[in-house]
Amino acid sequence: STSEAKLGTSQNGWSVDQQSGKVNVGFWGDIDMHGNNIINVASILSNNGKWKIDADGTLTATRVITDEVIAKKLAVSDSATFGSAQKSIGLTIYDEVTGAPYCLKMRNGAMVSDAGECGAIVSTIIEVSPPSGGETSTTTLVTATTTVDIVISSEPVIISDTATSTATATTTTP
Repeated sequence: STSEAKLGTSQNGWSVDQQSGKVNVGFWGDIDMHGNNIINVASILSNNGKWKIDADGTLTATRVITDEVIAKKLAVSDSATFGSAQKSIGLTIYDEVTGAPYCLKMRNGAMVSDAGECGAIVSTIIEVSPPSGGETSTTTLVTATTTVDIVISSEPVIISDTATSTATATTTTP
């Protein structure tokens, strides 16, 4: 006879099979480890088989939602989606010669790259010398889709924006 048979009628969550020596656990609620570790675990399996962590550290799951993934290698066997129609994003890749970052993205159906990391704040300094004689000149810095008009004095102007934009600089000499 084993003490496992008593598990259903006992308040004790632990029992030992007297023939095999196997420890059986039969809790009917949550286990609070009070901040302690679970050590020397071969694997952890979900009740419904939807996820598991193997002894080699492999996490197998139907779906993982996280804020950040850091990986040495990435393999996708079916498909991958980056961004959405509401929030397009780019992929930062590094030039193999210079090591400089470039943001690879799709613009009007064409694959384009912009210097710098995707999502980085772009700061551009434009120096415009005011024209002489009261005429007006316009300098346009084209880096994307919106237009911002900036009146420039004889001092350099710094344009800084979290999104890529088109800036039109107009100078007028009195």
